[in-house]
Amino acid sequence: MNAVRYIPTSLLLLLCVINFYLGIIAMSDPGFVIYMVFGVVYFILVLLMISKLRFATLLGFLIPLVLLFIYPSLVDFKNLNPWSSGIMGAIDAIIVICCLILLLLKL
Repeated sequence: MNAVRYIPTSLLLLLCVINFYLGIIAMSDPGFVIYMVFGVVYFILVLLMISKLRFATLLGFLIPLVLLFIYPSLVDFKNLNPWSSGIMGAIDAIIVICCLILLLLKL
């Protein structure tokens, strides 16, 4: 596994944990299912990135990019801490950049 691949994989795992945590603390909120679904999606991406498959890097690029754009429309920001949405957006952006580098270098 290349060192460049460790960064998006570890950040995806961090996002998985953050989404599961937000889903657990928001169990009474009807939007907690979204956090759990995002957590599962990120966990599947972590497993795919570890497998070093070529399409895993493409999925690691596309899924966080899509989630960056649809996340604001799905999440109720009144119940969410502003720091967590900002941090999660920044982490998604870093993952997209790292996966783009991996795709361009064909690693």
